[in-house]
Amino acid sequence: MKKKWICLGLVALMMMSMTGCLPVVLSGEGDGQQSQVQSVPMTEEIGWGNKDDQAADATEEATDTTEEEIVGSTDPEMYDPSLDSIEVDFAHEYTATGEVATVTATLEGEVLWTYHTGEYPAAQIDQLQMIESPKEFVYIVESSTIIAFNKMTGNEVWRNEDLMGTCTDVEIDENGTIYACGEMGPDLFIMNADGETLYAQPYFHDDYWWASDVELGDGYVRVFFNSNEQWIRVNLDDYSFELE
Repeated sequence: MKKKWICLGLVALMMMSMTGCLPVVLSGEGDGQQSQVQSVPMTEEIGWGNKDDQAADATEEATDTTEEEIVGSTDPEMYDPSLDSIEVDFAHEYTATGEVATVTATLEGEVLWTYHTGEYPAAQIDQLQMIESPKEFVYIVESSTIIAFNKMTGNEVWRNEDLMGTCTDVEIDENGTIYACGEMGPDLFIMNADGETLYAQPYFHDDYWWASDVELGDGYVRVFFNSNEQWIRVNLDDYSFELE
């Protein structure tokens, strides 16, 4: 009789292993008490399961995280190449009372996002501009404020309100630092890639105006003035400057 129960027990264990369940004792302490057994799926409580499914889930999780980090990244190794295919249009219009603009980003003909500026009174110099930008972003000037948008999503990344003028010419170095000048001011404006002002010079000298061009050199930046057709050279170490 004992052998019969042993055989039946082995058969039960084999059946439960085939169905993916294990026995769990819920009650029963000592001899003479009947134990209650509940089948618990291996994959749910113990964490067993198909290794291929687990590997696929982990790969999908890693892929999702990587894609999220890539979009808008300034790291060349994390750069999303699809950003190169995004076309950005800056539609600037004059109205009866001023000027407005609309920024539209498209990818393969599909509109990704649109931004509408406010309307500003007409002035001697346009208050709305789209300026040179790194590949990951779109920079515009809206009423003396530089605004950076994520090129893929259109989300505002930062804004800098220190410009106090317009951007007639803009240069961007390999670190994303912006160098700008404006015919109606500022003579030179420098801002890092995070939108923080590094240097702002409204006027170098009363006899020099209409700053029109910016040129970057090794450790310096030059600004050209139409009023005198002359360059001013600025040392980037201490921002001292001299005529050339």
